[in-house]
Amino acid sequence: MVKNYNQMRCKNPIIIGGSGSSGSTLLATILNRHSDIAIGPELSLFNKPVIYNESYGRFIRNLNRYIKKGVSTQGWFSYLNTFSELEKFGWDDEELIEMALSCDNIIEFIDLFFKIFLDKNKKKIWGEKTPSNSYYFDSFLNLYPKARIIHIVRDMKDVIPSFKKRGMNSYDASMLWLYNTSMALRLNQRVNYHELSYEDLVLNPEITLRSLCKFLKISYNKEMLRTSNEDNMSKIKSWGNNPSGQVRSDSIGKNRKILGPYDYFIFERIRISNAHKNKFKLKLSSIRSVNDLLGYEQEIVKYSIFSKLFYWLKLLISVVKDRIIRIVIMIWIDNKIHSFPGSIKMLGDLNED
Repeated sequence: MVKNYNQMRCKNPIIIGGSGSSGSTLLATILNRHSDIAIGPELSLFNKPVIYNESYGRFIRNLNRYIKKGVSTQGWFSYLNTFSELEKFGWDDEELIEMALSCDNIIEFIDLFFKIFLDKNKKKIWGEKTPSNSYYFDSFLNLYPKARIIHIVRDMKDVIPSFKKRGMNSYDASMLWLYNTSMALRLNQRVNYHELSYEDLVLNPEITLRSLCKFLKISYNKEMLRTSNEDNMSKIKSWGNNPSGQVRSDSIGKNRKILGPYDYFIFERIRISNAHKNKFKLKLSSIRSVNDLLGYEQEIVKYSIFSKLFYWLKLLISVVKDRIIRIVIMIWIDNKIHSFPGSIKMLGDLNED
């Protein structure tokens, strides 16, 4: 047991999640400028079920494999990397494994992991931003009941084009936005949950951040909006803005012309599977239901019978391809087959959830 363990603990960490390309890197960069908060690169740790569901003994035994080979999120985005960019948190592989062996449980392991990072930055509260953290927001609160969850949302009509510019197909991009957002919205009635829109952040940054600071129970710090040269956040080429630069709103609506009839056809028909809806007690499983809750408009497009047939064929091919890839990952990484997170609604009223 580490000496003075209770004194070194951060009991109110911050976890950020939602759909990718929703401004989470911008938000993390801004919060990292606060005098009390340290947020590093995406760690891709709290989006993994093994953190919450495995015994600590098993976690230690598998730790080297998790670092080297990765582990699946078992959500929509199967992102395998784990403990990304360890060196920026003050660890290397061998030191991390040695430290894990000295701890008694996963909470002590996490606390000690971030203590090095907090000491290095001379701050008191650690935060972690990985979009697919939204899959396990509730599990994270079981570890840290006083933690604060920030769910950043953005209009899918801006998110999907960003994903497509990064090489994603329309089906994968749309399901990623739907799944990540729906999973986070499960907790929208919890006192630990704060919803923040990208649009509010870039259009009214000071008002939005003052509200966020009140939720986090920290003082508002003007330094959060000052431009800087941070190197702790990665920049993706499809972004139009530098997260370390001045907050700008010109990315709203910038790439919507990328969306075509097939994209809107997908928006109306994809669903989160009943297996995942029931397992996680999701209230929302369609894009329309999520948009209605968040207040984003969804266009209705009419199609000819020939266009529908072509789009259905194209969509079904994407679904089959996605499931084949998932089966490979399940066998290679998870060593078991589990339920698929995505589905489509082929018959009935498309307005139904």
